[in-house]
Amino acid sequence: MKITFVCFFMLICFDLFSQKIDCEFETFYTFRHKNGKNILLKEWAESKSFFFFEAGMAIDADGSPLAYHPDNSKALDDLKHAGQEGNWWALATDNGEKSGNPIVQTDKDPAPGYYVSMTSLNNPNFAIKSPLRYVDAEKIPYFVLNPNVMEKTGARAGDFGYVYNEKTNKRSFAIFADVGNNQKLGEGSIYLAKKLGINADARTGGQDDEVLYIIFPFSGNKRWRSLEEIESETKKRMDKAGAFDFLEKCWKKRPKTPINTNKKKVLVPQNNENEVIEHNEPEPSNH
Repeated sequence: MKITFVCFFMLICFDLFSQKIDCEFETFYTFRHKNGKNILLKEWAESKSFFFFEAGMAIDADGSPLAYHPDNSKALDDLKHAGQEGNWWALATDNGEKSGNPIVQTDKDPAPGYYVSMTSLNNPNFAIKSPLRYVDAEKIPYFVLNPNVMEKTGARAGDFGYVYNEKTNKRSFAIFADVGNNQKLGEGSIYLAKKLGINADARTGGQDDEVLYIIFPFSGNKRWRSLEEIESETKKRMDKAGAFDFLEKCWKKRPKTPINTNKKKVLVPQNNENEVIEHNEPEPSNH
């Protein structure tokens, strides 16, 4: 019995020792934000199934039935973030083009009198002109990426992610639901901001830094998902990749001055609107 106990104890110790992980991060791309800050896209040495970056969080109201209104004062967000006459990139229009007239919700819709606000990710079971087609920023935790980052990482709308706010120690499962512009990086829905303890006002809220985004490219199916699916599907990938260990044992205990400063290339913001895919918000945005 004594020998068995000693062997069991040794096995436990060996197992604990074997659980030591490599906390080396590799910077594979550097994105230059419109505010002049460089945002480093990194991979963890022990897993190539996700990439991550630290940035702030601007607030995205897109997809909420209350996002935009002809009377700007009634809406969650300023109408300038949806576009302008002849170029409505965030609103559903009567001809399905940016040049069309914005559709106003009727009495049969969730928010009569408000415009129909779009997101890149959508539910094809509903018509393009229906507010129910899009991912509601007030009900779903979603994050935003831009076309440049998508091209360099393979991330697609519908992919899963996990977002951690170092300032509040709050975290949330999330989904990539909206494509932004090539001038910025670090943006999330109203619901996601609330989950992270961030001021969720689309006009005045947000956080400048210390938000970690963990993203799993090719993990989605380009389809709208429920809250339950977002949580369960992301958890599966976090567990398989050891990403919870990465967060607790590596990221939260990392030196505040970066060890690895390798920078293979710098992404320079592009002004060519033709480079932007799906739903896109151009450079003048204040988000």
